[in-house]
Amino acid sequence: MNIHVCTPFARDKNLAKAYNETFSRCPDDDWLCLIDHDTMFLTSDAIHIMYDYVEKFPETGLFTAFCNRIHPLAQDQLFFGTPSDDFDVKNWAYRARIQSKSETKVTEIKRTISGFLMLVHKSVWNSIKFRGLGCLGVDNNFSADVLDSGRKIYRMDRVVVWHSYRIENIKDKSHLR
Repeated sequence: MNIHVCTPFARDKNLAKAYNETFSRCPDDDWLCLIDHDTMFLTSDAIHIMYDYVEKFPETGLFTAFCNRIHPLAQDQLFFGTPSDDFDVKNWAYRARIQSKSETKVTEIKRTISGFLMLVHKSVWNSIKFRGLGCLGVDNNFSADVLDSGRKIYRMDRVVVWHSYRIENIKDKSHLR
């Protein structure tokens, strides 16, 4: 079993197709960690920690993580429960390092998530494909389908990533359309 970390890109903005093509090349026993281009791991052991999670919770439909900044509706993924205006990556690396030393616990998320980091086993993708046009909503559709299938979405409570999430203009989504 391996974890592959990648950032699929679609010049035509058909993100669901890019995700599905990436999964189609993934070996059957492996996990794929999809991260947004503006997402960064903050600790050198983040992928090792993800291995701890997939070994401890192998039946999980979808894993995600904490981040510093995302739409407020995804508050289950926000480290402080609200988007942070602390843009100092050093501060976030410190928080991530402290958090990474905690217990390998999960928090169940019972609603759709933001897809800045999605860790999914190939078997889940075999039964639930990504769908949608453009970039907006692909993560919401997939996480809704995971929940509808009766699978769990867990936040890996030891993993914190930096997500720039439109620092310049939080309301501008034009690049995603």
